Amino acid sequence: MQITEHIGGYAKYGAALTAAWGERHGMPLVISGAVGGDERRPAGTQHDDRFGKVWIMRTLMDRIRTEEQPIEWILWMDADVYILRQAEDWASALIRTHGSFDLIATDQRDSQFGDMNAGVMLLRVSDWTDSFLEAWWHHEEALEGVYEQR
Repeated sequence: MQITEHIGGYAKYGAALTAAWGERHGMPLVISGAVGGDERRPAGTQHDDRFGKVWIMRTLMDRIRTEEQPIEWILWMDADVYILRQAEDWASALIRTHGSFDLIATDQRDSQFGDMNAGVMLLRVSDWTDSFLEAWWHHEEALEGVYEQR
């Protein structure tokens, strides 16, 4: 989760709910940004701050691969996502149902912002996901500083 100064006022509530849900289901929360963690946006880029999520996921995958017991999946949730049904482990259910894929996300082809909602995603730690995140980071609109869900 990335919390920047622009959303820190309300994002702390989403972070608290996500942390409680993650603790209940054995999934640690990693926060990057101005509130609750260090600033993890590469300096000197033209990317919009919201593209920090791509850089954070790439960095986290690199770190996971060096661990003794690597994690297979990353659950990305934007800071404005509020988990109200704390008892349900919907992420594990999605992995059980759709675990043959490397990316599980919501289809939003009817949206002006693109084909996928990047606010909640499950990403397998894999070579395919590395390539996907690399392409997303270097997409021409990303380099122009255009909003990350476009």
